[in-house]
Amino acid sequence: MTMKKANQHRFRRYCIDGRQLVEGKTLRTFVKSLARQSKSKRSQEIYGDRVREKYSLEDDYAKRGFRSPIYFGEGGEFLRHCYFEFFGHKYNLVEVWSLNSDHGPISEDLGWDGGAVSATKRTHADSVVVKSGSPIYIQDKVTEYHERLHSLNDGSRLMNFFGSASLHAIASGRGDDSRFIVWTTGKGIDNALYKRTHGRVEVVGAEAISDDIDGNSVFWTYVSSKFTTR
Repeated sequence: MTMKKANQHRFRRYCIDGRQLVEGKTLRTFVKSLARQSKSKRSQEIYGDRVREKYSLEDDYAKRGFRSPIYFGEGGEFLRHCYFEFFGHKYNLVEVWSLNSDHGPISEDLGWDGGAVSATKRTHADSVVVKSGSPIYIQDKVTEYHERLHSLNDGSRLMNFFGSASLHAIASGRGDDSRFIVWTTGKGIDNALYKRTHGRVEVVGAEAISDDIDGNSVFWTYVSSKFTTR
């Protein structure tokens, strides 16, 4: 699989009601509506009753009434995909791709949820100079708790992402100019976790996302258009 492969996210074909997700035109209303849909019997019928490990470890979904944690996770991944496609210029990235592509999920667990490449030569986290085409590894963490700070032992398994992605970058000969981005509907990551990444991780949290998309009709029209492209 190539790190530069662009694709459409498959969630748009399985979403129960895309209009319901976008009508509030805010991050919080999208996540709230997504959670509501994830508690429906229909979401379970779409994805089955399998609870993927990465979701079962992060939160106790059963207590919150989730029938399909996978539906919730893929809906968040879909929003991240749209977000970076739309605001890629802001983050110096292009060629966004996701694990769950238009043609179905990638058969193997890569250790990260998607990626992109840097658009231009620029200095990023911890003075890392990237070139045009430098690989970007992306991990999504979707949560209803928008003040949440992800930590080392909270079940979010972010250290697994950093380990898998960084080793892949090193093995590919791109350890020096690769970028690692955590996109989360929570607040971000705590200081202890940030120190473990040695300054290499870029965090895009709920506040930054909300600043960009809340009330942004152009963005939400863009997201809506995805649901009409089956």
